[in-house]
Parts: sequence; structure tokens; C-alpha cells
Amino acid sequence: MQASASLPISSACERNREPILQALLSYLIVDETQPQRLEHNRLVLEISSGTGQHAAYFTQHFSQAVNFPSLKSLRWQPSDVREQLAGIDLWRKKANNANFLSPIELNLKSAQWAPDRYDFAYTANSLHIVSWPLVLEFCRGVITTLRPGGLLFIYGPFNYDGRFTSYSNELFDSNLRHRDEHSGLRDFTALTEALCSAASRQGATMELQADIPMPANNQLLVFKKASIKSAY
Repeated sequence: MQASASLPISSACERNREPILQALLSYLIVDETQPQRLEHNRLVLEISSGTGQHAAYFTQHFSQAVNFPSLKSLRWQPSDVREQLAGIDLWRKKANNANFLSPIELNLKSAQWAPDRYDFAYTANSLHIVSWPLVLEFCRGVITTLRPGGLLFIYGPFNYDGRFTSYSNELFDSNLRHRDEHSGLRDFTALTEALCSAASRQGATMELQADIPMPANNQLLVFKKASIKSAY
């Protein structure tokens, strides 16, 4: 990460923000032609917001979506460990729109998750940074805080069947583990099983909706929380 005199800047966020936004929109936009009414302003929880650039870029788009009222009312809640909050708040002040909420502290080591609070949860390039026990805590917490029917979006590089999808991902994994032996690229199957197990313990299911290829050997995984009764 690079930093200017004021706003924290991540070059990766600059590169991936538009492809991620375009992939998210089909899940975030409510079909305005359908006779359905949103009963509340929908909330997105971003976990490990980092610099806050994704929140700023996405919510700028939401606030300007004149033809999509469901986006204009979508609220984005950034979160991260305490030391990241000031930088995120700088981006919030620069964005200056109601969709971008004040960042909140959320540390996976000691997180307090509000039950059934959010319609969507989103995280980007985070699960390969933390240890596997914290990935499991992420799974438990995000299922707790998603409303029934809520969607989880996870962006980043993943392994499949224990194998890297590219040489660059293999090098990236090696660098991560050299820095911290407990970090590293997560296997798609292991992550999916962890989410499903955590959901089952809470009387719910997590159903994979999509596994979307993204630029630079990344993926966007989309999961849906459902009750066990509604799954049959």
C-alpha cells in the first residue's frame, strides 16, 4: 500500500474496483419493473475495508444511479481493525454521500456480530491474509450477521483441488507464507465447507450462487444464506 499526504491509496484497489463493481451490480440492483417493495434501506457490511477505496468508489456509483432507486438507497458499512478506521474515514469525507457510512471497528479476533443485521456482506483480498482460525471466525460471524436470504461476496485468488490456478498465484502464496506462515491462498472447497459447516451449526445453509472469474487470476464467490427449512 502507498500513502499520499492524506488519503491512503492501494494500487490494487484502483485496478480491481471497476470489474468488481460490474460483477456486483447484477446482485445489488432490484428489478424496478417488479411490484415489490423494499421494506428497509438495505445494508452492506464490508469486512476488512483496508483503505476504504472500494467503499468510496462503489457508493459514488450508487448515489449517482438515477435510474436505479434500489441502488440509491443502498448503504455501505465499512469495517476494519482500529488502526485502519481513520484512513477509511478520510475517504468517507471525500466521497461526501449518505451511502458511505462511518467505519466501524471489526477485529476478527474479538468481533461482536449483530445478528440478522445486513442484507449483504463483502470482503476483498482478506482471507489469504489472516490465519485459518480467523477464516473460520469470519465464516461464523458473517453467517450470524447476514439476514435470511442475504448474500456474501468474497473476492480474491483461490486454489482449486489444492492447486494454484496460475504461476503468479503460486508466487503470491509463497510471498505471503514467507511473511506469515499462517497466511496463504485458501482452497475453494475448504472455504465452502467451512461456510456450510458454520451455517449448519446456526440452523442455516450457505448455498453457492456463483463463482465468477475476474481479472488477474482472481474470483468473486457469491453465497446465499437460507434457513434449513427453506432449502427443501
